[in-house]
Amino acid sequence: MSYQFSENGKYFAGIAADGKLKIWNTLTNTFEQEFTPDFHLASPCTCLQFVQTNSLKYKASSPKKKKRRESEPSENHQIAIGTTSGVLLLYSINKAGLECTIESGANQTINCLSTVDDNLIYSGG
Repeated sequence: MSYQFSENGKYFAGIAADGKLKIWNTLTNTFEQEFTPDFHLASPCTCLQFVQTNSLKYKASSPKKKKRRESEPSENHQIAIGTTSGVLLLYSINKAGLECTIESGANQTINCLSTVDDNLIYSGG
């Protein structure tokens, strides 16, 4: 089992004994999401790491000037999840679903994950 708070403290996530990722919103004190990977019985989740990326979201400055737009940063909270088969999953809280799956080719258990400036994800066995 693995648990962690997001960097800004808004979310608390954990991998339960049943292999499900569970996410709570700490600001509203509510349970928000649950994710069960398709292969959670054959290859259970072992660890998690919050990854926060900023993307630009465009909004119109006024209804009359549709061509002029301002960009405002939008936080995209993601969780990297390691598995016993060496597969790395990237789950998006904003989309409430899996963003991508990364095959390591090593087929070894991922026991720990870490990030550097949210640009790189390191995994260890």
